[in-house]
Parts: sequence; structure tokens; C-alpha cells
Amino acid sequence: MLYIATDSQVIKDTTVGPQAPTEYRFSDLEAATDYKVGVQAFNGRNTGLPGYATARTSDGFPSAPTDINRLEEDTHCDISWSSPAVPRGAIIGYNVYVQGERLEGEYSVKSTTSTNIRLMKSTKTEILDLLPNSVYTINVTGFTYTGEGDFSQTVNCTVPPGKPSKPDCPLLPEGTKAASTTFPLQIQPASDRNGPIGCYHVIVVNSSSTDNLPDPDMLQPYKTLEEAKNSGYDNIAYIAMALTSEEVGESTTVTVGDGTVTSCKPQQGGRKRRAPTSDDVYNQEYTNSPLEPDSSYTTSVRAYGPNDGTQPYFSTSQYTEPVSIVCVVVLLGIVAAAVMYYCRRKKATKMVVHSQRTGTDNPALEMAPGAYNTISDNTIEEADNANNVAADNENMGNNDVVYDNVPADTSPLTDFTTPIPRNRLEEVYNHRNSNQIFREEFQEILIDSSDDKNDGDDNYDDDNKDYDKQ
Repeated sequence: MLYIATDSQVIKDTTVGPQAPTEYRFSDLEAATDYKVGVQAFNGRNTGLPGYATARTSDGFPSAPTDINRLEEDTHCDISWSSPAVPRGAIIGYNVYVQGERLEGEYSVKSTTSTNIRLMKSTKTEILDLLPNSVYTINVTGFTYTGEGDFSQTVNCTVPPGKPSKPDCPLLPEGTKAASTTFPLQIQPASDRNGPIGCYHVIVVNSSSTDNLPDPDMLQPYKTLEEAKNSGYDNIAYIAMALTSEEVGESTTVTVGDGTVTSCKPQQGGRKRRAPTSDDVYNQEYTNSPLEPDSSYTTSVRAYGPNDGTQPYFSTSQYTEPVSIVCVVVLLGIVAAAVMYYCRRKKATKMVVHSQRTGTDNPALEMAPGAYNTISDNTIEEADNANNVAADNENMGNNDVVYDNVPADTSPLTDFTTPIPRNRLEEVYNHRNSNQIFREEFQEILIDSSDDKNDGDDNYDDDNKDYDKQ
């Protein structure tokens, strides 16, 4: 007869025949438990004295830890627990399982991480460096030399939204240039991994170099350009624009210095304080004041978390390369000088062409062919005409011309200042009777005459001014 007991309490007993093996295995015993085993011989009539031995089962898998408690604080969570009610052996350590899920709206899962923390016998731990805007589920198990036991009850640690991720550095759009008081700026959104972005501030600093500027997160810009100028600091830093995350979207291009007034949450009235409170960030209106010519500006973008009424968290991008604003007056002067030079060159070219075509700089001669020979003394005019007729008749057969002082046959068809050779009479006549050609030449004469008149009026005014000075 065999039996097994703990504290003198029989757990199991059995009887085996004389032909059975001298070994027997008890099953379904408790792990890590001391047992007393007794053996007695029986001959059918009498039972002998028992023989005893003690044995201990090996460690088993412990039950779950109990009394799980948590304490949340910012980005860490304190967890404590009690040992398993049924250890089934010596508890040599615990495993703490942490699984994080990103918060998004109604706690929808965006990303998941899992961490296993192995502890030796301690029944509490502090879980550090938890990511903002996340909820963590935590379970604890104990383990013996045999293995790991059951999972504890699940507890949650919720980490609120925190400091936003650093925005990308804003850019000057490719192919664009600064104007006299403005320049374009492309703004990229910050990641919302650490929580929604409540507001963006575009910060403008009047500086030709970023080497002498503080870290972007340490920069303290003023609300307006006027306040920054009156501060007495060398680096004039002010908030030019406030944009919501919807306005920034995936990317947006704004114009720095366009004079617009922006706010993340427009609100009338209320006392404005200098400290960067949530009211300053989300309710303040900011004026995008025009930039000053002949100055250089650098910018950065500051991203704020959601408005929860407390001191807002923010992250600031790096500074852009300084942008130089060119004075538009200088550019206009250069353009005006170039236009005047072009007009004078064009007019001079017209005068040269006109002189080559007519043989004179006076366009009026083409329209008044008889005026060139007008003499007030009629007696002298009649004598000259008589002499000319006599000379012409005398030389008619020699030169085959109407007059004896005819120049070469290269004279322009519209030249009224020289006699016409006989062999070109028909050509000149046909040319002067061509209405189309005459109309075109007449229009050109009117234009040239108008230009000369304007120049004459200008010269007349200049002469009068000089006379008045004298």
C-alpha cells in the first residue's frame, strides 16, 4: 500500500499487487510542495510497519501578480503590484509588458510599440520616457525557475499631448525673389506625433547673419514690429503671422511683409499680456508689417500644441538663410536711364536715315518744294530766272538735262532741293503720283515733325529758363 501526504494529511493512496514493479509515479501534485510518502507491505492477513520518505515537487508556473496600481505623471508612469497568490515555487523575477498606442481623435491606433522590462524580485517600477500623446497598456507576470506565470490585470497609463515635433526649416520658393518690402516663404507642417498642432507662428528677425542669434527655441519675439523696434535690442524679432494647422496643410506659401493681420483664433477685446500664455498664442492678432528696403531678414516657424488653457509647449525650426530686400527706387532709376538712352539712340538713328533719304535734316522741304527758292527781292528773282533759262537752252544738247547744274543720278526721288535729270523725269513723276507711297511718306513726315516740334519746345523752355536766370 502506497500513500502520499502533506502535514500528516493523506493526499492519495493506492495498492499494487505483488507482481507490480517496485516503482510508482504520483501525478497531478502541486508544484514546489513537500510530500511524505509511505510504503507498507501486506500479506493478506497482516500489514507491516510503514516505511517513509519525503520528496518535493519542482517549481511550477506562478499565478498572476495581484493588486496592480499605477501613478501617471507627465511622460512617466509608476507601477506597483503584489506577489502572486500561488507562487508555485520561488519567484525569481517579474516581467512588465508595456504596449503603447498613439492617440488620435477618439483614441484610434496609429502606431504600436512593446517593451519588456525584466525585474529581479522587485514589485514596483517606474516606466520613463513615454511618448506624448499616447496611451500605454501594462501587464505584469512573475516567473520561477520553471518558467513564466499568468498575466496580471491590465492597467492603462495615458500620456497627454506634449511638446510638438520640430518643424522643418521654411524655404524661399525656387525661382522667386524678394520684392521691395516683401518676400515669399514656404512653410512645412510639423509632425503631429506628439499631439495636434494648435498654431504656427512665423517669426521674422531683422538680421544679416544667424551666427549672432540665440537658439530658435530660446528666441523671444515681440508681438509687433513696433514693440521690437522700441525694445532697444540689436536683433529686431517679432511675430509676423499666426496660422492654423488647417491653413498650413501639407504645405503653404505665404508672403512676409504683405500687411495682413492673422490669428489662430480671432477674438475681440481682452487684456493682452507679454508672457507667452495660451491667450497670447491662440487669441492674439499679429500684423505682417511691410519689410524695410536695404535690409536683410531671417525667419523661423514655431509650432504650438493644442490649446488646453495651460502654458503652451512649442518647438521652433532652424533659421532660414537671410534674405536681402533691395530698394526699388534704385531699380526704377536704372530702368528709367536705360529707357531714355534707348529713346535717344532711336531718335538719332531716325535722323540719320531721314538725312540719307532726303538730303536734308528738315522734313518740311519734302512738303514745300517751292519754298527753298523763295527770295524777297522780286527783281533779283526775275533776273536769276532769266539767266537760268538762257543757260538751260544753251546747254540742252550737251548734257541732256533740263538744267546745267544737275547732280549725279543718285539723287533721292523725293529730293526737291536739286534739279531733276531729263532721263529720270518719268520715274520721279510716277513716284510722286503714287498715292500709297506718298501716304506712307506723309505719315512718317508727320511723326518726325512731331518729334522735332517736341524737341524744339523743350529747347525753347530751356532757353527761357536760362534767360530768366540771366
